[in-house]
Amino acid sequence: MNNGRGRVLAKAFLFVFLLGILILASAGILEDAGNESWEAMANVHAYPNSYDVCFLGPSTAKCNVSNQELYEQYGIAGISLAEDVQPIYAARYTLEEVLNYQSPQAVFYDVSPMFYSEQGITDWTQERQNYLLDSFLGGIKTPPVRWNAFEKIRYYNKDVKIWDYLRFPYIHENWVNIVTGEGKNRIPGNATGNQVLLDQIDNLGETDAGKEYQSARVINADAEKYLREMSEICRKRKTELVLLCEKVFSEWEHEAVSELAEKYGIKFIDINEHLEEIGFSYQEDLQDGSHFNLSGAVKWSDYIGKYISENYEITDKRNDSSYRRFEEESDWFAMQKESLSNPVFGEYLEMLVNLDKKENVIFVSVYDEATSALTAKNCELLRELGLETDLRGQYQSSYAAVIHDSGIQEMFAPEDMVKIQGNIDGLYYRVMSGGLLSGNRACIELNGVNYMQMGRGFNFVVCNLKTGEITDSVFFDTYASANAHLMRKTEEFQNRTAEFPAGTFRDYLMKLAELDTGEYAVFVSVYDEATTSLEEIDVTLMRAIGLETDLRGQNRCSYAAVLCDSKVQERFAPEDTVTIEGNIGSLSYKVMSGGLSSGGNAGIKLNGTEYIQKGRGFNFVIYNLETERVEESVSFDTYAIVNPPMETTMKTKGK
Repeated sequence: MNNGRGRVLAKAFLFVFLLGILILASAGILEDAGNESWEAMANVHAYPNSYDVCFLGPSTAKCNVSNQELYEQYGIAGISLAEDVQPIYAARYTLEEVLNYQSPQAVFYDVSPMFYSEQGITDWTQERQNYLLDSFLGGIKTPPVRWNAFEKIRYYNKDVKIWDYLRFPYIHENWVNIVTGEGKNRIPGNATGNQVLLDQIDNLGETDAGKEYQSARVINADAEKYLREMSEICRKRKTELVLLCEKVFSEWEHEAVSELAEKYGIKFIDINEHLEEIGFSYQEDLQDGSHFNLSGAVKWSDYIGKYISENYEITDKRNDSSYRRFEEESDWFAMQKESLSNPVFGEYLEMLVNLDKKENVIFVSVYDEATSALTAKNCELLRELGLETDLRGQYQSSYAAVIHDSGIQEMFAPEDMVKIQGNIDGLYYRVMSGGLLSGNRACIELNGVNYMQMGRGFNFVVCNLKTGEITDSVFFDTYASANAHLMRKTEEFQNRTAEFPAGTFRDYLMKLAELDTGEYAVFVSVYDEATTSLEEIDVTLMRAIGLETDLRGQNRCSYAAVLCDSKVQERFAPEDTVTIEGNIGSLSYKVMSGGLSSGGNAGIKLNGTEYIQKGRGFNFVIYNLETERVEESVSFDTYAIVNPPMETTMKTKGK
């Protein structure tokens, strides 16, 4: 009996052991399904021995230095492994993990957490329990480092139990996210570990995002121990540790850190000693009292880049194809920098409010995500434009609008794509919006051409009806900032005339609408199949020249028409051949159409001579009644594609 019980216990133990292994093995697959993954650490693992420098610390370490600027200006490959209010114990284990995969010449540590109180660190560890057990530990691959970091988490948070190392609750949450689809559309972080801020401070003053974790202006007792360990880890790996003070208004930190840096032979750089040198402006370069906006980050990064270049032997990475991940961010980063001198969202809305709505049409489409940073003031200005939908809190939703003196149209949907289409004084438009939850697609098409910038947030296109010109095509990243600056991915749309592409079906229909049917006769015949790619705008344009039959959905049908002297003859049949015969003065004509359902034959005979191109789709023949000559014979394959190009093979004109 005892042997039987022993076998049962052994099997139970083996089952639990194997289950634990399976859970740990699946953790790497599951960690990206739910909470935001630690993308910067993933790059540390993915690109071993590729980074020149590394930045550690709290949020100031990911906002106040720009690794992209270091790359663009100096060819330095840097990465930030920073977290909001990152305590020094987290930085210490992050450093150890990084140096197991990288050989940077320098590690820069932001000194702010050295002043956190013990109670503050305890509070943070308890508040961020899920993050620490899931993303932080999940980002550490080296088992001893991971275990030691876990033990330190348990030291500050007694609610964390030994079995939490297996991360049961968080893996369960991620299974739920995979099954329900939640989390799969989250917006990824920056691969360099940075966070770009674009706002400017409203009121200058001493503010601090981490002040609730600080006590007296003295270094925490444990901070010196961790700093000593970090210095020793770097020394063994032949990497230099450099301390940074990256906050203005914090001169009181300088003396305490300087003494400690001198004690351990560590370099210390304090931005407060270089503000004038780098041209730092409190009003222009601060997001708040602690964090720099992009303007401030660029200035500080240029100083740090110069320091790195002068003190370390760095190989320029800008022409190295293995650093393509930085090149892929170059255009976007350049656009963000250029936007700093452009109007902000609120200023642009005020300009649109004052725009002549009789002469201009304003088209609006949301792309990706546009609501996170919206403020009451933003919504008030949107209402002044006539837009009533309050998008605050409608994360990743879809929204489109058309604003003109003749009326305002707006459409909103939390999870579905929205579309507005129509025409105003001959300007045919289609505005679509699909937020991140509904396909992430959008367009602002005017006369068949998409003039939208396709930038995250609010996209605007303004067209002057009098001149037909696109006077503006811009976007504002209101996911990232309430005071987002005007941005353009391309300037090619500015001052272009909103016309259908030359030589296309719709362009041809527009020209036919201007044709004098007292001087010309127009003959139309459908051959094979012509309806598959027809859209509402095609029907509208055909009605503008007098053709009333809506052929959408009439697959393989027969259709013929004659337009002359303001008179229109049309024949349509779903399955039979249709014919129109008659005379115009001395001209006799016979127009026949037989779609694929009725034999697939067609013809346009004038005075007994065949002039049809006989191309699949719509065939047109234009006859000049005064010269008694065929001016044109063309076809458009409206089966194959939307708004197809003209096709013609006729080389001569005939009487």
